[in-house]
Amino acid sequence: MPGTKAYIDTNIILDFLLQRKPFYEDAKLLVAGARDENYEAIVGTYAITDIHYWLTKETKQSRESLNTIFDLLEIISLQDTVISDMKIAYNSTMLDFEDAVASAIAQRENADYIITRNTIDFVNSPVPAILPSDFITLLKE
Repeated sequence: MPGTKAYIDTNIILDFLLQRKPFYEDAKLLVAGARDENYEAIVGTYAITDIHYWLTKETKQSRESLNTIFDLLEIISLQDTVISDMKIAYNSTMLDFEDAVASAIAQRENADYIITRNTIDFVNSPVPAILPSDFITLLKE
């Protein structure tokens, strides 16, 4: 689906980097799709610190893993719009603030989807949330 843009939720990136079962295979296919330019994958800069924390806690090898993410995903800066994104997130009807920030970034960047295993957390998001397996199906069509 060239031309499609998707915000990748932190849990999907961690599934890939930590090879978490049973989610790894779908996460690997999503990363491969981004690498092969089947779609544009984006993530907010704030997620990188969360990813680094979990990688360091789980593997102690965050440097190589983060370089993989830097090479494969477009990292969206919050610098210019951080206050706007945070205000939108804080005033949204979404219950989880971090997910609301992800939603605000996805909306600002005109993402078509948010790929997450926690679609229920994005029910009130203006950008539709989709499971990794469903997005992979769309990529194959």
